[in-house]
Amino acid sequence: MQKRYSKEFKETLIAFYHSGQSVTQLSKEYDVAPATIYKWIDLYSKSNESSVAFQYLFDIEAQINDTYMKMAEMSEDEMNAAL
Repeated sequence: MQKRYSKEFKETLIAFYHSGQSVTQLSKEYDVAPATIYKWIDLYSKSNESSVAFQYLFDIEAQINDTYMKMAEMSEDEMNAAL
């Protein structure tokens, strides 16, 4: 029996792929055949604005995480000076 996946699920996997996760990782983690993921990447990445929006959000999230990591490494005096 063929599995059905929602558009949101497909776009989420594509966004994970664009954020650096490999198709192999995604395939194992979400139990989806690599060929299926490659097909979704081809279909949705080129023609779907939502994929672009997801990628943009993941890029922003990565920037925020980087900022938090830098802030965690700063001393209290450095933090106060930065604010």
